[in-house]
Amino acid sequence: MGLSRDGLNKNDCKVHARPPVVTESLDMQKITIGKDKLYHFMVCLAATILVGIPLGFLSGIWFGLGLGLGKEYGDKSAAGNYWSWGDLLADLLGVVAGALFTILFRTLAGV
Repeated sequence: MGLSRDGLNKNDCKVHARPPVVTESLDMQKITIGKDKLYHFMVCLAATILVGIPLGFLSGIWFGLGLGLGKEYGDKSAAGNYWSWGDLLADLLGVVAGALFTILFRTLAGV
Protein backbone atom coordinates (compact mmCIF):
# COMPACT_ATOMS: atom_id res chain seq x y z
CA MET A 1 0.00 0.00 0.00
CA GLY A 2 3.07 2.24 0.15
CA LEU A 3 2.96 4.06 3.47
CA SER A 4 5.51 6.79 3.98
CA ARG A 5 7.51 7.02 7.17
CA ASP A 6 4.96 9.42 8.74
CA GLY A 7 2.17 6.88 8.13
CA LEU A 8 0.48 8.61 5.20
CA ASN A 9 -0.46 6.78 2.05
CA LYS A 10 1.79 8.12 -0.72
CA ASN A 11 -1.02 7.81 -3.27
CA ASP A 12 -3.24 10.18 -1.24
CA CYS A 13 -0.62 12.90 -0.94
CA LYS A 14 -0.76 15.65 -3.52
CA VAL A 15 2.34 17.45 -4.63
CA HIS A 16 2.02 21.21 -4.36
CA ALA A 17 4.26 23.66 -6.10
CA ARG A 18 6.46 25.70 -3.83
CA PRO A 19 5.37 29.30 -3.32
CA PRO A 20 7.25 31.89 -5.35
CA VAL A 21 10.24 33.46 -3.69
CA VAL A 22 10.17 37.25 -3.46
CA THR A 23 13.60 38.56 -4.32
CA GLU A 24 12.76 42.23 -4.62
CA SER A 25 12.32 44.36 -1.53
CA LEU A 26 9.75 47.15 -1.28
CA ASP A 27 12.36 49.90 -1.45
CA MET A 28 13.49 48.58 -4.85
CA GLN A 29 10.03 48.72 -6.42
CA LYS A 30 9.20 51.69 -8.61
CA ILE A 31 5.96 53.45 -7.73
CA THR A 32 4.55 55.69 -10.44
CA ILE A 33 1.58 58.01 -10.58
CA GLY A 34 0.23 58.78 -14.02
CA LYS A 35 -0.25 62.30 -15.36
CA ASP A 36 -4.01 61.74 -15.35
CA LYS A 37 -4.05 61.31 -11.55
CA LEU A 38 -1.99 64.49 -11.12
CA TYR A 39 -4.44 66.37 -13.34
CA HIS A 40 -7.37 65.10 -11.26
CA PHE A 41 -5.61 66.15 -8.05
CA MET A 42 -4.64 69.61 -9.35
CA VAL A 43 -8.04 70.43 -10.88
CA CYS A 44 -9.94 69.47 -7.70
CA LEU A 45 -7.38 71.31 -5.55
CA ALA A 46 -7.75 74.49 -7.62
CA ALA A 47 -11.54 74.25 -7.83
CA THR A 48 -11.87 73.75 -4.07
CA ILE A 49 -9.63 76.74 -3.36
CA LEU A 50 -11.20 79.04 -5.97
CA VAL A 51 -14.72 78.38 -4.70
CA GLY A 52 -13.79 77.91 -1.05
CA ILE A 53 -11.95 81.17 -0.43
CA PRO A 54 -14.81 83.51 -1.36
CA LEU A 55 -17.74 81.25 -0.38
CA GLY A 56 -16.37 79.14 2.49
CA PHE A 57 -14.54 75.85 2.67
CA LEU A 58 -17.72 73.72 2.70
CA SER A 59 -18.84 75.25 -0.59
CA GLY A 60 -15.39 74.52 -2.00
CA ILE A 61 -15.53 70.92 -0.79
CA TRP A 62 -18.95 70.30 -2.34
CA PHE A 63 -17.90 71.94 -5.59
CA GLY A 64 -14.65 69.95 -5.81
CA LEU A 65 -16.37 66.66 -5.00
CA GLY A 66 -19.14 67.36 -7.51
CA LEU A 67 -16.60 68.21 -10.17
CA GLY A 68 -14.66 64.97 -9.55
CA LEU A 69 -17.77 62.78 -9.50
CA GLY A 70 -19.14 64.49 -12.60
CA LYS A 71 -15.90 63.88 -14.47
CA GLU A 72 -15.88 60.19 -13.56
CA TYR A 73 -19.53 59.79 -14.51
CA GLY A 74 -18.73 61.42 -17.85
CA ASP A 75 -15.79 59.05 -18.31
CA LYS A 76 -18.00 56.05 -17.54
CA SER A 77 -20.57 57.19 -20.08
CA ALA A 78 -18.07 57.96 -22.86
CA ALA A 79 -17.26 55.29 -25.42
CA GLY A 80 -13.87 53.69 -24.84
CA ASN A 81 -13.52 55.13 -21.35
CA TYR A 82 -14.22 53.72 -17.90
CA TRP A 83 -14.89 54.55 -14.25
CA SER A 84 -11.66 54.86 -12.26
CA TRP A 85 -11.52 54.59 -8.48
CA GLY A 86 -7.92 55.81 -8.65
CA ASP A 87 -9.07 59.02 -10.32
CA LEU A 88 -11.69 59.49 -7.61
CA LEU A 89 -9.03 59.01 -4.94
CA ALA A 90 -6.89 61.66 -6.63
CA ASP A 91 -9.96 63.96 -6.75
CA LEU A 92 -10.63 63.38 -3.05
CA LEU A 93 -7.02 64.08 -2.09
CA GLY A 94 -7.14 67.30 -4.12
CA VAL A 95 -10.35 68.35 -2.39
CA VAL A 96 -8.90 67.62 1.06
CA ALA A 97 -5.70 69.55 0.30
CA GLY A 98 -7.74 72.42 -1.14
CA ALA A 99 -10.03 72.51 1.88
CA LEU A 100 -7.06 72.59 4.26
CA PHE A 101 -5.46 75.40 2.27
CA THR A 102 -8.76 77.30 2.21
CA ILE A 103 -9.22 76.97 5.97
CA LEU A 104 -5.64 78.13 6.58
CA PHE A 105 -5.96 81.04 4.16
CA ARG A 106 -9.31 82.22 5.55
CA THR A 107 -8.04 81.92 9.12
CA LEU A 108 -4.88 83.91 8.43
CA ALA A 109 -6.76 86.49 6.33
CA GLY A 110 -9.43 86.88 9.00
CA VAL A 111 -12.26 86.11 6.58
